[in-house]
Amino acid sequence: MSLWDVHRSQFPWILFNDPERFADIANSILLINREGGYMPKWPFANGPTGCMIGAHGTTVLSDWVVKEAKNTLSKSSLEEVLSFMLRNANTNTAHDSRTNPA
Repeated sequence: MSLWDVHRSQFPWILFNDPERFADIANSILLINREGGYMPKWPFANGPTGCMIGAHGTTVLSDWVVKEAKNTLSKSSLEEVLSFMLRNANTNTAHDSRTNPA
């Protein structure tokens, strides 16, 4: 799942045209967070690549929350999404353009 290339194009299109498939994608991102402890940017072979800047998984989940939360997310799932997004926003990791070089 190459989030880096398609988080602004393919995934919004899938959300608009096939919300059930998009929910599967979003739940995969949540599973990566649960089991791997990180928000994916560009996962490869079921693991982080440690490359790419930005927060592509957060972009995809944000779109899901804004456009489909009332239809496809339970309150506990929404709380989980928001907690992962907050953790990602407040934790410096390699290649996120927010690390402290000191």
